[in-house]
Amino acid sequence: MEIVEKQSVDELFRSLIEVINIPYKNNTHNFIKIFELILNKTSSPSSVEDFHILDNFGTALERSGKLLEALCCFEEILKLNSNYLKSYQNLDNVKNQLVERWHFRMLNDVHRNSVYRNAIGTAIASGRSKVLDIGTGTGLLSLYSAYNGGNDIKACDDAKIMIDLASEVFKLNKFDDKISLINKYSHDLTEDMIGGRVDLVVTETLDSGVFGEGILQTLIHAKEHLLQPDGLIIPSRVKLYIAGFECKTIASENVCINSSFSDLIYLKGHRLVAFNDEPYDTENVRQLKDFKIITKIEEAFECNFNDLDDMKKCLNGSTETKVRIEFERNGLLDGFVMWFALCLDENNIAESKPCINSCWDQTIFKLNHRFANMEKLKYLNVTVSCREGILNLSHYYNYTGKTFPVSREIIKFINDTAYLNKLEFDFFNGMKETHIKRFDNVLDFSPFPYIGISLLKEKRAKKLYCSSEALSFVSFVAACNCIDRENIVFIGDPVDVLLIPDMFDLMILSLVEPLGCVNSTQIANYDILKTNKLKSNGCIIPNKVELWTELIHSQWLNEVGKIVNPEMTDLHITELMNEFSTTNQLNLQSFEHEKLSNPFQLADIQLNDQFYTRLIKLQIKPTNKAINGILYFYKIYVTQDSEPISTRRSYSYIKRACFTFDDFKCVNSKATVQFVQNNGVIRCCLR
Repeated sequence: MEIVEKQSVDELFRSLIEVINIPYKNNTHNFIKIFELILNKTSSPSSVEDFHILDNFGTALERSGKLLEALCCFEEILKLNSNYLKSYQNLDNVKNQLVERWHFRMLNDVHRNSVYRNAIGTAIASGRSKVLDIGTGTGLLSLYSAYNGGNDIKACDDAKIMIDLASEVFKLNKFDDKISLINKYSHDLTEDMIGGRVDLVVTETLDSGVFGEGILQTLIHAKEHLLQPDGLIIPSRVKLYIAGFECKTIASENVCINSSFSDLIYLKGHRLVAFNDEPYDTENVRQLKDFKIITKIEEAFECNFNDLDDMKKCLNGSTETKVRIEFERNGLLDGFVMWFALCLDENNIAESKPCINSCWDQTIFKLNHRFANMEKLKYLNVTVSCREGILNLSHYYNYTGKTFPVSREIIKFINDTAYLNKLEFDFFNGMKETHIKRFDNVLDFSPFPYIGISLLKEKRAKKLYCSSEALSFVSFVAACNCIDRENIVFIGDPVDVLLIPDMFDLMILSLVEPLGCVNSTQIANYDILKTNKLKSNGCIIPNKVELWTELIHSQWLNEVGKIVNPEMTDLHITELMNEFSTTNQLNLQSFEHEKLSNPFQLADIQLNDQFYTRLIKLQIKPTNKAINGILYFYKIYVTQDSEPISTRRSYSYIKRACFTFDDFKCVNSKATVQFVQNNGVIRCCLR
């Protein structure tokens, strides 16, 4: 079988990327001719190498910003070979980039949608029929305007894919003659572009911290340049609330709470904190079992979106609120949680408070330590503002001593004391039996090279190869612990060591990502590294990884991954948006679900790039609920003779993940689960 040379393939990639253009919903376009051109053959691709080349073409399209073309390419590959799992993985990545995942939760939020619909209906009934929908997304608010009698509706959005989606939605609802779409940010519009000033502005350009998507700047511009002097803005105003909280789950991803770590690694009095360049984080705190509010709840801030002076004062920072928060119970203060009540009008309110099911998460301001001086304090004093359109919280409760910022992945890894203890115990126990006392070269690709640094510090290793992502912290640790920096080599990926002449006594790989998916590159190259770079008496860790699963039903998974709201089906939004739903939900902690089977081992992860599949038939618990997810976790064997450690633990640095699908009804309470793996990628489904 003839394959063109790599250089020729790269040249073809470049030339095709420049000219290929796939209009949205153009189902007639056929990639086969392009594939034939790339492969220099007329028959369909069949070899693994063929599909590698085609998948690389899709990746090249993605990197060049041609996301819709990349999506079509991966879909065509999977039509030809449904078991080429690398393209499934890449397809999900492209869908995530094309359509933000929050769209699904928002469209599934029945209460949020109903209050918007009611408020818009009331405004139009009062004579405000000329409407501007800012940040239209799928066009839902414009549809509400049209169905309630709006007769001159303009909708704008900067994202081309959302404009294309909204255009299809309007056509299917027969409103394409009533609603005009503009592919621009609203602050780039003039009143001439929209046929004169409007009576009503509707928008939902707000994040969990209200102001993060620039709603103040957007509405100030709209009120000054696009809205009639007596025009109305929906939402009308917003009110924010604040409380102090305790949550070990949040703390374990933000500060080092593993006190034994500093017993081994000297840090010169520094405390480790997670690096964060964002003003706040967001969490769905209803899903965190150990989240507790430990203070009274106080009103924190209010902004009137129909008052130009109020919005300008909020934006320039001259409006700020000093809040006194009283403790209600003992505990450790890990930060402050904020949420909002969004008043569409006086009678229609949407909220994001922790106790309700909302499309919005809560805003989290984390402390850089666990504040434990509450027996000395009865009140906390904080100041809330939104200068420059960003929600800000200032206070005096952060640690003011020496800190060292590291990635969140490193913090979570260091705080997983059960895993670190297991890794250390099994490794050093195994080394006693091999009688290896000194290592020439060590590869440790853990988020932080815990074993590798220990061996260097004890003068039991000459050279350590580790991830360049940990460069700053590892260099700091080396300086603090009298480790010669020249003995540490930073590389981008473990396969980079294939290019060096050194052989290794010890190789530690991270075969599972913190998000819960396998590391496909390291899985696929495990056997190559073991065969070509490990000494005959060397050790490679982990020795084995098992995949364990349980069948579940979860309405929550449905609502975050696809459109399930019947109203959206009636409006023809479901059929369009669900084309962008993904099949693998990652980074799951606790969430609402019903277990329909006991956990069972589905497969051993194959530590190579070969194709492998396995079927398991099992009896499930009698229930009238359909299966819509395969929740999975791992059991990791550090060495051949060690007992495994499970990632299904509280505070595991590796989270759980779930393959999702449409509701699957079992016959006679029996189910058949299929596991497929190739190129280091795994996939589970029901048959």
